[in-house]
Amino acid sequence: MTSIGMFTSQLFVGPMVMIAVWLPIIVYILVRVRDSREQAPDIHVGIKVIACWFQLAAVQILLLGTVILFYSIIESSEEWRIGAGLMVPALVIYGVLHLSLSATNTVERPNARRMFCGINLAYTGVIAFIGLIVGSVALFQPGPSFANSSATVAVVLVYTLAAGVQGSRLLREARG
Repeated sequence: MTSIGMFTSQLFVGPMVMIAVWLPIIVYILVRVRDSREQAPDIHVGIKVIACWFQLAAVQILLLGTVILFYSIIESSEEWRIGAGLMVPALVIYGVLHLSLSATNTVERPNARRMFCGINLAYTGVIAFIGLIVGSVALFQPGPSFANSSATVAVVLVYTLAAGVQGSRLLREARG
């Protein structure tokens, strides 16, 4: 396994399995509790939670594919095919789910979407933060280090920019 494969698998697979198992259940319960305060129940809660959960997964797979793509560009390797292979289905799934959510009442009742946007921001931010720490610590080590690695540069670049975009989008939406 290449260094980018090992690095991304450690950052990506474990948390993604946890998200896959527990997150939709916890968010569904939280949204239902918040919804119980409303006069009329939200009939689209279940579909919104599942669609937003898959959108979160699609965004994270898209970011992983972008990291692999940037890594292959920096290293002039053929691994760009793996990155593109991850990015295309992630974009398709995200787009289809975005259209599906537009058919629900997600504009009037955005609780599920906002929760998943916040979780996505936290997940992306944690990966960006870890990448920045690894790069910064390795930068001050003598000799060649992991900070000079194309994998570290790709992770820091992609995830830091993504966290900034996600954060500004969520802040803009919260302000109305």
